[in-house]
Amino acid sequence: MKMETTLQQPPIELKENDEPKTIQLDDEEKNIIESKYKKKLKIQYTRDGQTKLKASHYAGYFPLPKRVIEVSPKYAKANFLGMIKYALELPEIGTDKLPINENDTFWEILVSIFLKKLEELFQRGLMSNYIEYEENLNLIRGKIDFKEHLLRNYNRKDRIYCRFDEFSQNILENQIIKTTLYKLIFNSQLNIFSSIQKQLDLYYRRLGNIDLISSNRSLSFDSIHYTQMNSHYKKILNICKLLLGEQSFETSLNNSRGISNFDINMDMLFEKFITNFLKESFELEKQAPIHYDKANKRFLRPDIILLENSKKTFILDTKYYEDKTVDDEDEDNEELPNTKRSIGSSIIAQMVLYSNSTGIKKLGLIYPGKYAEPDKIEIKNDIELNIFHIDLEGETREDFEDNCEKLKNQLLNCVIK
Repeated sequence: MKMETTLQQPPIELKENDEPKTIQLDDEEKNIIESKYKKKLKIQYTRDGQTKLKASHYAGYFPLPKRVIEVSPKYAKANFLGMIKYALELPEIGTDKLPINENDTFWEILVSIFLKKLEELFQRGLMSNYIEYEENLNLIRGKIDFKEHLLRNYNRKDRIYCRFDEFSQNILENQIIKTTLYKLIFNSQLNIFSSIQKQLDLYYRRLGNIDLISSNRSLSFDSIHYTQMNSHYKKILNICKLLLGEQSFETSLNNSRGISNFDINMDMLFEKFITNFLKESFELEKQAPIHYDKANKRFLRPDIILLENSKKTFILDTKYYEDKTVDDEDEDNEELPNTKRSIGSSIIAQMVLYSNSTGIKKLGLIYPGKYAEPDKIEIKNDIELNIFHIDLEGETREDFEDNCEKLKNQLLNCVIK
């Protein structure tokens, strides 16, 4: 999807984790990038006074006052529908149930899934719950909060500070959904979702009695505890978390049409996709730290540990690195036989540290790529490092599932040896 924009200048087009691009930036743009987007975009200053801009592992849209920075995924032809389906654990999602095609962008697919889940939620009915309120009233309601009453009303006989419960739809789960709709609608300068504006507006109005969230969202998501009552909210709230991004989202009545960025951590998406795909066929250990220096409380956290009969047997790390490149800046790398994949020595050292700290001898790295068979590095002390690849493309959903199946079978062959 090529973004339509009402901003005054053409967009700056970058590619995720690509070479830095020479860009003319004014002082205001530099300040915004170095403060708001510093984790995701990096400005480099050359000796001749030019500025270069490099994108990290985040893809998406980063607005500036007069233009926008578009960062496209490094794997432009990746089957994002397949990746999202596994990353968000949505096995029922397919192109036959959504108004999308396999070539749609990440954001088109994600918003289509969000609207589908929201439609299902409205059909089922929004959840309500008892919410505790506290207010300074002129009549007693619920219980009197004597401490607050004395602090606030020591010279007022017409007020009583009360705490009371009210059965309401204005619960945190619904507030997150409305805040997500708010971001999709009121980023008007970006005009990313103009084709579905009416549908977004309709759903937003249906949540008219729900408050927007005006504080740090990460605390909101973390405070939700799923039970039988609200378990049907889990999938749509996972989508909201991706759509809202990682920054705090401050809503403001004075600037209700202010714009904010849409971006996704592609490293994390790849890891979640691989992890949830493997859960269907393997027993996995929840991410737990491996302490290699207990005295100083230093630890590493592998992406995936495979279990066999509840015993740790295989450590896997996902590496969302582009094909045919060196994976880090270390020039001392191990060229694998019969491939062009180079593995940085620092990555090998990391995997060996995993092995030495756990006693697990079988290790694996999973990269995007089109190599047909896994490779192997034999390391001293009987450590075996296997290199796997998964083709993220696939012209159809069936092709993508076949690629996933190939990876699963390759892993099974290594694990059961």
